[in-house]
Amino acid sequence: SRDWSNEQQLNGDLYQHYSNRIEQAVAAVAITGGTWAAVIIGGLLGLIILFSSASGPGQANTGGILIGLLIMAAAGAYFYFQHSNLENRRQQTREALERERDEAQRILKAGLAELADLRREVAREDAKAGNVIELLSALSSPQFILKRPEQARAIAN
Repeated sequence: SRDWSNEQQLNGDLYQHYSNRIEQAVAAVAITGGTWAAVIIGGLLGLIILFSSASGPGQANTGGILIGLLIMAAAGAYFYFQHSNLENRRQQTREALERERDEAQRILKAGLAELADLRREVAREDAKAGNVIELLSALSSPQFILKRPEQARAIAN
């Protein structure tokens, strides 16, 4: 940006960039592999206990069936809570990235203001360059040649 005139374009580009990031991040929020693994393992373990207890005779199979059903119910409940929490996590992700976008827009605006100030200062200092060149041209090397102390006395006599 030369003179801060393209702030709207830069701000629009930044907004578009964050819109794309927000869409991708929200779409990436899904049930994780760990959740699927826990549900599948819990369901299979519950089924194994359920079927192994159902095939055996006696009083112990009622307890085994109950344990198998409880494990399967726990796996189902875990999946339900994870699934119902997805929208909340998506909203938190969206809000966090929107806060980041707003902060990036503030930084962009401040950076453009600093850039404009820097360019004005550089232009002001560049205007002084003519004076420096004039001063350097006026200097002659004999004025700055170091003389030994005895040469200075000889001139003074």
